[in-house]
Amino acid sequence: MASERFDAVVEERNNPDARGLVLVGVLRDSLFCRHPNARTPTLVLISASERYVQGTVTGPLLIDALRSEWEPSVRSVQFMPRP
Repeated sequence: MASERFDAVVEERNNPDARGLVLVGVLRDSLFCRHPNARTPTLVLISASERYVQGTVTGPLLIDALRSEWEPSVRSVQFMPRP
């Protein structure tokens, strides 16, 4: 199964629940691949993520501090054959 792993930082604007704010999303060790057993082409994104208001976090990110908690789950994803 071909897959790509990546980190990303994204900005979210115009969220109706956070009017006037820019939210920053951090994705770590994301896995993006095609589901090998789907009947139709299906892309799957698996990631650990954190979101906060831009400018409010100045130190280490929680997602990095808790890597040992979430990383095994992201790395253990397996696609099972269809019965």
